[in-house]
Parts: sequence; structure tokens; C-alpha cells
Amino acid sequence: MAETIALVALAGALGTLARYFISTYIQTAGGPHFPWGTAAVNLIGCFLFGFLWTAIGSRWQLSLEWQRVIFVGFLGAFTTYSTYVFEVVGLVNANDWMRAGVYFAGINGVGIVLLVAGALLGRMM
Repeated sequence: MAETIALVALAGALGTLARYFISTYIQTAGGPHFPWGTAAVNLIGCFLFGFLWTAIGSRWQLSLEWQRVIFVGFLGAFTTYSTYVFEVVGLVNANDWMRAGVYFAGINGVGIVLLVAGALLGRMM
């Protein structure tokens, strides 16, 4: 267990560094008027999540611990958006359209509201 935790932490550090370097490079190349860097890492993360999930599930045999290292550690630090999209698609694939819609709209809508609320509270402090 301690070894898995250490590997998840290491993979998380690598995912964070990958996010930083990729997003900084792309943002610098793309210009300051659109969040190109964030968009790029979120979309890359979605692709990697889908590719690795499928490859591990159908072709590669990796233990649950190594799956945690990859998905929770590296991709969790690289982007949580990929996990969110995966979960929405999972609900859609299960024909649970109501929950998929509520989750999609709720996370986006409530997320924006909470960001604004946090900013307002921060200004009041």
C-alpha cells in the first residue's frame, strides 16, 4: 500500500510538471487572448484517458495499483477534466441520460457559481 501511494504521488508530480510545461509552451505559442494551454492539456488528457483506458482494458494487462498510478496519479494531476468527461460518457453509455445531464450541467453551472462566490468572498476578506 505504501509503495502504491508513493508511486501515485510520483506520477502526480510528473503529471503536474507535464501540465505546467505543455500548457506554458502552448499558451506562449498561441497568444494571450484565449486559454490555449489549459484547453490543450484538458483535450490531451481526454485523449490519453480514453486511449489508455481502452488499451489497458482490452490489450494490456496492468494491475489495479498501476492503473491507479496512471489514472489517479499522472492523469489526475495532468487534468481532472478527463476523469469528469469519462464519468459523463460512462453515464451516457449506461443510458442514464438524466444523471449524465444533471452531472454535466451541475458541475459546469455550480462550478462557475462557486468560483464567483469564492472570488467575492476573497474580495471581502
